[in-house]
Amino acid sequence: MKTPDPARQDGFALLAVLLAVGVIAGLVATFGRHVIVDARAGMASPEVLASREACHSGLLYSRQALVSGTAVANVSLPVDECTATISVAPLAGGHQAVHVESLGSDGLGARRQFELGLAPAAASAPTEPTALPTLANETVDSLLANGSLEVHHYSHSQTLQGVELSGLLVIHPGAQVTFDDVVLHGAIVSSSVMSQTLFGDFDLEHAPQALVAGNLRIDPHPALPGVAVLMPDGVLTSTLGDARLQIHGDVVAHDVVLHQPGALAGNVAAVHADLVDESVLDRLGIERQGLPWSPMLQLGGAQEPIFVAAVPPATDLGALAPIIDFWQQD
Repeated sequence: MKTPDPARQDGFALLAVLLAVGVIAGLVATFGRHVIVDARAGMASPEVLASREACHSGLLYSRQALVSGTAVANVSLPVDECTATISVAPLAGGHQAVHVESLGSDGLGARRQFELGLAPAAASAPTEPTALPTLANETVDSLLANGSLEVHHYSHSQTLQGVELSGLLVIHPGAQVTFDDVVLHGAIVSSSVMSQTLFGDFDLEHAPQALVAGNLRIDPHPALPGVAVLMPDGVLTSTLGDARLQIHGDVVAHDVVLHQPGALAGNVAAVHADLVDESVLDRLGIERQGLPWSPMLQLGGAQEPIFVAAVPPATDLGALAPIIDFWQQD
């Protein structure tokens, strides 16, 4: 019969004791840490909650300012006995960093940081042609110097029926061009845009007009990407019927009235807009994902938020310094 080694048994016993002591010490330390933290949180909970509420109010203020079109600047927002400090800093790519915090002297409170993405946009409520998007002088000069770009001028009212065209269809004041079964690889533009004439008061009788009386498809030309209709001093309207629209670009006109079924994959800017319900005229991407405006258009300097991303809080020693200093005080 083999006899157990006493030294080996003592080694196992010592290992078991050490493991037990380690587990118990860990539990005690963890429990003690929670007791201390919970006690500190309990004593400071009213102040911490008030700071968080102030920080939350700062976020609400920032969001409301963005929705209303007001620029968010560096401000301090009083909330009860606390203050939310909002700071905005530019980031690469035209983005902004929005930082909101409300902290006590001990460093406890709330701090939130977001990255805001902005994109150029047209005025949401234009009241005159000059407030609508148009082309820059250098863009017009480039188009006119493009020998491969066809430019068709219409100074008198006429009907285009059963044709496929390419280039720019320039409509002059007082002329109405009717479209019936037309495919256009380009854009419909008013002559005032191409001649860079200053817009006056809108005059419906003399305004250039594009009338959709039948099927119409517009695909933007590579020389003017993203632009389907550009008539800030004109009218784009449609008659009632079973014809279909396929417009794949931005639409700009003083009056936009589209009652035909089909799809509109682009933005609309108008002083007066009357679009049929989206179940009939599907504005692709408008509600599901915002579409960027054509980079060729001068939009007037307005910007709209396209996304807001929360930035995780920093956990380095620099961020924890105020709390560490508080605990080290006598």
